[in-house]
Amino acid sequence: MADKTLVTPGQSTATTMVNEASSRLRQNGVTRPRAGTITGRVWEIADEVSKAFGNHDVRKEVIAKGLAAGINAATLQTQISEWRRFQGLGRNPIATGAPGQTDAAAEDEVVERRILKKLSNQIVGNAGLYYVCFKLSLDGWNVMPTSRNARGIDILAYSQTGKRFLTVQVKALSKSAPVPLGKTLPTFIAEHIVICQRVLTQTPRCFVLSGEEVRRRAHRGVKNGQESFWLQPKAYEEFLDRWDRIGSGLDE
Repeated sequence: MADKTLVTPGQSTATTMVNEASSRLRQNGVTRPRAGTITGRVWEIADEVSKAFGNHDVRKEVIAKGLAAGINAATLQTQISEWRRFQGLGRNPIATGAPGQTDAAAEDEVVERRILKKLSNQIVGNAGLYYVCFKLSLDGWNVMPTSRNARGIDILAYSQTGKRFLTVQVKALSKSAPVPLGKTLPTFIAEHIVICQRVLTQTPRCFVLSGEEVRRRAHRGVKNGQESFWLQPKAYEEFLDRWDRIGSGLDE
């Protein structure tokens, strides 16, 4: 289910509509998340901190405020990076990138093109797997990648006290692209499906879904009489950084 925009007491519908319109601005290849959502709140905190301190190095303050507001660390770190890209905060634009592109974004593209020519799908898959393990570890989970022949589950994780367990399947992609699901629509064993895009860059993007959500949104295609299923990027974009759906491994 997509995040809903919340109307606070005393806030008019017109004001909400204006906020919603402004929250979907897109620049530097990044779309601002909707107001009233968890990711949108991180951006609002970053805006507030940047305005208050008059500088753009807002990570420490934003993380502190975000944790105090109950937002998990993985979401905070990823969204701060996205906010900086949206603001165009790099050192200087460089000639190898697109007009107005920061050096950080351009370097990511150059590195991706260079490495993609050399890396196999297995290496891309491993990069995505261990990045997701890293993100879960930041949220307090003890994570264990499974052996490569474990069907349908890539990660087993348990909470700090061992009272809670979760299973994760990772779909790793080198860029923003459809997720191949195979010739038949799969039934997923893992509780959570994490799609990890741009695993060859410094800022991978993760999307957290359930198996049933993947099945409902899958696209069926037929080519040369062969049926196949895919998950298009627009079908899972709303689940960006929804680590809150997994929750924290720190037992209360």
